[in-house]
Amino acid sequence: MTARENDCHVFIASAAIDLDHRGKGGRMADALMLQIRETAVEMCRESGKSEILLEGKIHPGNLPSQAMVTRAGFEPLEAPGLNSYEMWGVRFTVE
Repeated sequence: MTARENDCHVFIASAAIDLDHRGKGGRMADALMLQIRETAVEMCRESGKSEILLEGKIHPGNLPSQAMVTRAGFEPLEAPGLNSYEMWGVRFTVE
């Protein structure tokens, strides 16, 4: 999955759940990902684009983050290198 010319490309630089709320079934993480998605949709609507590519990098050892983004529809976009981050992404249409 690569960015297309007409995509609204949004990169998630950082997303985190407070330590007190981790490991509680993913409710906070799912709410965070929904808010990120809604914000991306607003940004892209304002730019007049209807296709969104939402991406972020995750360390291969960060299994909770991988689970969080997988539930939000993301998939790995590249194989991880040794001790490096791997790109994850999801493409969707603004309705």
